[in-house]
Amino acid sequence: DPASPPAPAWPTAENPALLRQPARAEAGGPGTPGEAAAFGPAPVGPPAFAGEYLRLFIYLLPFLVYDASIVAVAWDSRRRQMRRLTRIGWTVLTLVLPYLGALLYLWRRKA
Repeated sequence: DPASPPAPAWPTAENPALLRQPARAEAGGPGTPGEAAAFGPAPVGPPAFAGEYLRLFIYLLPFLVYDASIVAVAWDSRRRQMRRLTRIGWTVLTLVLPYLGALLYLWRRKA
């Protein structure tokens, strides 16, 4: 009947077949296709704790370098006792230059 609701995906008294879970095939076992046998079982559980921090650090490294360069320019301009407008100009140039380079690349590239 097309008007009837779909069968639930959890075991019920009317549908006890969902209680039986199929057995998992071992890597290279009789139910595993030949091309999948070389890979072995998929890892289970959370990834390694140190690996997550390393991945996060590598992801954030360009932002950290960008921030460090801005701080270095601001500190150096203050140490050299530049005039206020010169200091602001150098800091703005440091902020804008990476974006200007990316926009220039996008504008000048061959399609």
